Amino acid sequence: MMNDTQNLDEKNAATAVSLATSLAQQFATRADEADREGVLPAEDVAALKESGYLGISVPREFGGYGLTLRECVAAQLALASLPGISLPGDISATSRYYAHDIATPFFLNAEDSTITVP
Repeated sequence: MMNDTQNLDEKNAATAVSLATSLAQQFATRADEADREGVLPAEDVAALKESGYLGISVPREFGGYGLTLRECVAAQLALASLPGISLPGDISATSRYYAHDIATPFFLNAEDSTITVP
């Protein structure tokens, strides 16, 4: 038998996944243009902020959803499920968003265990 806390947890988790799916659908409407321009639409950032989605991992006592890591991952997977919803994830994309010293791979020198940073 579930107690009220378990019911609330399940409701919050389902709400977060539903919200993430809705946000992803909104973002998909701007994805092609954003990809062509190489930008993250301000509307997407505003929607994330205004929806409260960014609080899914924040404890309830501080105004968030208080979801577990597993529940947060489920919501993130829903958010990332539609085309065009991604963060720079490869070297070619990363180099556009981060400074050269962060984006350039470093190498471990096996001979003396030093790290070479280009």
